[in-house]
Amino acid sequence: MAVAAHWIYGIVTLLVIITMICRRGIVLPTLIGTFLVASVYKLSIVEGFKALFNANLVAAKELFSIFLIITLMMALLHALKDLGADERMIAPLQKIMKNGHLAFLILIVTTYVLSLFFWPTPAVPLICALLLPAAVRAGLPSMAVAMTVAIVGQGMALSSDYIMQVAPMLTAKAAGIKTAGVADKALILSLITGGIALGLSYLSIRKTIRKPNSEISEKELALINPVNTHSGTDEIAATAESTAVKKKKSREKWGKFFAVIVPLSLLAVMVCLFFNKIRPFKYGRI
Repeated sequence: MAVAAHWIYGIVTLLVIITMICRRGIVLPTLIGTFLVASVYKLSIVEGFKALFNANLVAAKELFSIFLIITLMMALLHALKDLGADERMIAPLQKIMKNGHLAFLILIVTTYVLSLFFWPTPAVPLICALLLPAAVRAGLPSMAVAMTVAIVGQGMALSSDYIMQVAPMLTAKAAGIKTAGVADKALILSLITGGIALGLSYLSIRKTIRKPNSEISEKELALINPVNTHSGTDEIAATAESTAVKKKKSREKWGKFFAVIVPLSLLAVMVCLFFNKIRPFKYGRI
């Protein structure tokens, strides 16, 4: 029955790919596929249920570190957003986006660095929320911003995961080899494929790049972030405005503090990670 189990595995894999193309959840197909493969291979429904239970335990154990990292990074980014520190951290980048071509390059560098150290899942929404308006005003179409952030963040940074090395660790553990070897090769492969993808995307959008602060860009921003209108008396509006001003003043102090301390902390982490990376080469241990 091993041949039948392999055929079922292949069919289930194809169904999972089709499900992802259709943008539907893959949890149910994978659970059913795991049960069918185990049941056919062991010729026992009981063994199928046991395999389903054990598979969930193994997945939880192996992927817990990833879930924990994403949870902590999301909590950190939301805390920075509540304090307004995220806008202060990105403000210098917004000022140097003079045109669409320069904005394209700045998005690449910013997305890649933040995705490597923050993890792409929380970093990509942060970059889109903060840098998209500036990039669009500089002349870059919103679709071009989405393409760039997705290719660099969810593509290049996540595929290599060179700093945290969670994804290479899972691959290396499954193959029975060292994590460093997988991470180094994945980095090279991600840079090559990502560079080609970015080059092709730039060639496809370069003719659509507009002049800075054009009327089309402002209309596009208006569609992305429509202005909300609230009905109510002037007294209610004045009260809401007063509350917003007080809240802004109360968080401004801490926002400035964390806008400085968080980048410095990340810089310290980067230095430590790179030092640990090059230390084996320094002492002749590879």
